[in-house]
Amino acid sequence: MYAGLRRCYQVLDARLVAKLPRELQLLVRGGALRVGRWLFPHRIIAVHVSQVMPGPGQASAWNAPALPEWVSAEMKELARIDADLHPQGELMRSLEHYAIPCEYDEPGRMYAELRRKVIGPVDVVLLVPWLKTGGADLGALHFANALTGNLQQRVLVISTEAAESPWAERLQPQVQFISLGETVKSLPNHPGNNHQLIVLVRLLLQLAPRVIHVMNSRLGWEAIRCHGLALRHASKLYASLYCDDVSAAGQLVGYARSYLTSCYSTLDAVVTDNTAVYRAWVAEMGVPARLFHVVPFPAPVGKSGPASTGVSRKRLLWAGRMDRQKRPDLLVRIAQALPEFHIDVYGSSVWDGDTRSAKELLDLSNVSYHGPYNDFSALVRPEHLAFVYTTAWDGMPNILLEAAAAGLPVIAPQIGGIADFLPTGHLIRDPEDVEGYCEAIRALAERPHLRASRIEQQNERLQHGRTWADFVDQVSALPDYVARQTEPGQKTEAAVAAPH
Repeated sequence: MYAGLRRCYQVLDARLVAKLPRELQLLVRGGALRVGRWLFPHRIIAVHVSQVMPGPGQASAWNAPALPEWVSAEMKELARIDADLHPQGELMRSLEHYAIPCEYDEPGRMYAELRRKVIGPVDVVLLVPWLKTGGADLGALHFANALTGNLQQRVLVISTEAAESPWAERLQPQVQFISLGETVKSLPNHPGNNHQLIVLVRLLLQLAPRVIHVMNSRLGWEAIRCHGLALRHASKLYASLYCDDVSAAGQLVGYARSYLTSCYSTLDAVVTDNTAVYRAWVAEMGVPARLFHVVPFPAPVGKSGPASTGVSRKRLLWAGRMDRQKRPDLLVRIAQALPEFHIDVYGSSVWDGDTRSAKELLDLSNVSYHGPYNDFSALVRPEHLAFVYTTAWDGMPNILLEAAAAGLPVIAPQIGGIADFLPTGHLIRDPEDVEGYCEAIRALAERPHLRASRIEQQNERLQHGRTWADFVDQVSALPDYVARQTEPGQKTEAAVAAPH
């Protein structure tokens, strides 16, 4: 009620009262102040209209009220020890009055709204920006569903950006999901005035989960950076990092570069999905290697072996985001060098600045662009020879696991953590080597036994270290991450299937 009446008064004051002669302004505003203090005695601090209306030649509309008598008396006593503390001294005249803005209750209301949505106690809070198409989002699904379905933890997923989360429906029914970003989007989130951060931290402090796990949420990283010591009193703090990004100017950027050096001492562990990237952070930023724990993502359940050998395979499959990282320009050069092969291209058109490569790719007669996709396995056709992956930088791309699970040999560069999954002898050493890509593709086409051997080797790697049960065991092994519900040494069963 107070907020509504206050807004109405502000509109009337700006449009009508402010245009009246000063004497009438004093009369109307004084009356409004008296009514307001009668209705809301604990909300309004000013006691006289002069405190909210500047006099002639005054710049400010606020005159600080006098010190309460008891404060003045105590300061006079203190002045016997330090003369500067006398209530009429120079120091006191230089101080400014600060009044708590009691009428600004939006953060409190939003906190209360969010708190009411959380049912019962929580063991693990996962902080994500959103849940939609992406490798990091898939990782959040894996963690949430494994913790809930296999490890009997009470999990809350909080999205911190004001964006839709269509993948939230992939969470297990027991997992709670709330969109903090949508709730607090009207609050300021500027450095030094981040009320969205205040709401998030207050919610985490009151929930006091055993574990707070930041998974690609910028607001979550800010909570660790600004309030990590307070959060550590009740919660273990974890974060997931997968790889750096590279700016258009060639600068390494991302959450690791922005937050790791300032936050690592507060974190209990950093979880990643590959060995190559965290070793670079250790070498370049000086963070301790013991902080990192590798938890490889599980592969989806797919084909167990190659398709029938009687099919003539003259098509290649490429899928991913169509952006600078995924090198559409390199794909153009590969397609031009292999006119005898047809390339099926799937993915969202992000084309961040490289419109020339986009046009060249779409104009090639041996390339078919099919647009976005939801299920990778549905893209694979019997005539596909291999999955071709091009990238400028990466961690361990989940799409390579999907291609291998679908029974396709993978042709990829030796970048990031890809060598954690594929032998280095199978990878293109120089990511710019178009001829290297072409030789690998022609070798698979001309030597069917080589193709069958590659598929068998990929299947072997999927079955040893990339199953859902393997993933659950790796999560369970993270230090102090899971509250034990079973007897020590009891093996974790794969009670929940991996989300696709």
